[in-house]
Amino acid sequence: MKTKILLLCSVLLISLTSATNAQSNEWEIYNTANSPLANNSVLAVETVGNSAWLGTTAGLNYFNGTSWTTLTTENSGLPNNQINDIAREENGTLWFATENGLAKLYDHQWTVFNSSNSALPVNIIKCITIDEAGNKWIGTWGGGIAKFDNSNFTVYTTANSQIPANGIYCISINNNDAVWVGTFSSGLAVLESNNWTTYNTSNSTLPSNEVKSIAFDKDDNTWIGTGSGIVKIEGNNWTTINSSVTGFPFQSVNAINCTKNVLFATNNGVIEFDGVHWISYRVDNSSLPANDVRAIDVDDNMNVWMATAGGGIAIYNSEGVALSVENANTSATTLNVFPNPANGEVTLSFSSSEAGNTEVSLFDVQGRKVCTVLNETVAAGKHEVIYNTNTLPSGAYIWFVRFKDRTDFVRLLVQ
Repeated sequence: MKTKILLLCSVLLISLTSATNAQSNEWEIYNTANSPLANNSVLAVETVGNSAWLGTTAGLNYFNGTSWTTLTTENSGLPNNQINDIAREENGTLWFATENGLAKLYDHQWTVFNSSNSALPVNIIKCITIDEAGNKWIGTWGGGIAKFDNSNFTVYTTANSQIPANGIYCISINNNDAVWVGTFSSGLAVLESNNWTTYNTSNSTLPSNEVKSIAFDKDDNTWIGTGSGIVKIEGNNWTTINSSVTGFPFQSVNAINCTKNVLFATNNGVIEFDGVHWISYRVDNSSLPANDVRAIDVDDNMNVWMATAGGGIAIYNSEGVALSVENANTSATTLNVFPNPANGEVTLSFSSSEAGNTEVSLFDVQGRKVCTVLNETVAAGKHEVIYNTNTLPSGAYIWFVRFKDRTDFVRLLVQ
């Protein structure tokens, strides 16, 4: 059965200028309103090529630029739905730090490590990183550090080592295989050649003993994010960087990425440092949906993935966001739009493999719904929606087709 719907809907534009700017393809926003994202509080992001794994407070998502996969305790081997961190090995093995143990996913098989079936000291896992030898360094909340060599665990606590606290925020490993550890309230610890060195506000220029992020740039400089600013270590020189240096307010630095320029995920947006200039991306000066940014990663296309607390996931690229695949094509539906780019009337066609409720909506790339053109039960077969784009400012848009529990989308460029 074929259904044809002619739709000529008008869109209320508060400001043509601001709306036109908002359509820039530099930003794409995904949240629970316009995608199957498990929750708008995203705590972790791990890019794979031009795709990404997203850890939220309510489950795990994989998004390949076209289709979404959602994993929770109900449909996978995840031991808990809060995903605090994600790490990936060269062979594709994924490791997930959760509030109830450490989960491993390889070749569709799940393995869970916890304090009952392994030497993990506690079940609350806050971070995980993997060294060149394949060892997993696991930061726990209250149990110190666990090193896993794929056979055995070695645990470092305040009782058997010089680490200053058992509450671990972050672990990073530099090119010299030194292990840098950030603690909740007792500063920084570095393990090098089996010796521990600790730094805090009493014996260094750390602005806070709350060390939340550590990263190393291409020049082997060390960047440390704390609860009260940034420290750059260049050789033996420590430089404290705060709002007076950057020119805009921030305090807590939740994550740092040095893939290209140095990017800081803070409690007041994302800060970028290109070696000379400091740039800020916030709700009030960009399309970032929330200022509290918890994680950040850069994919192979130089898209910057920003995980926000409450605003979902934001993807930014100054040259235009380019994800893995342009058009969706799943077993549930096939989706196409023509002409594309468009200037006037377009036809959106989709085929459903079975009868079911179908919603067809148009969103801008900031995740705001423009309009819903269909929301009803349709029969199996091919369907078409004809839409007039004359009321839209030029820019990029996204058609979403929701069929039962699956979502498909296709991008539309309006000239």
